[in-house]
Amino acid sequence: MYINVQQNDGIISTGGYAENKIVHNAADSGKQLDWNKLEQELHALSSSSDASVKQFALEAEKAVEAKNMGNVKACLSKWLPCIGRLIETSYYILEIADKFGCV
Repeated sequence: MYINVQQNDGIISTGGYAENKIVHNAADSGKQLDWNKLEQELHALSSSSDASVKQFALEAEKAVEAKNMGNVKACLSKWLPCIGRLIETSYYILEIADKFGCV
């Protein structure tokens, strides 16, 4: 049995053969993001020759400048299915997307 806990408000007893995992959601705390690093990666993407990558970078930069976690997550959710392969070199963006569950 494998249990993935998104939030734990108490004690969970699952028996001796269970594998338990507590997941901390990055959306709960902006302190877990390196805003400067994220902004630098987006700035680098804005010079891409691909119009979709440029549009993603523009939208994401606005959310990052405002340090708005919800908008960052919304932008990643919207764009990554379309351009995920094009930003494979932006590991920090993909790491943040993974924390949000967008990847």
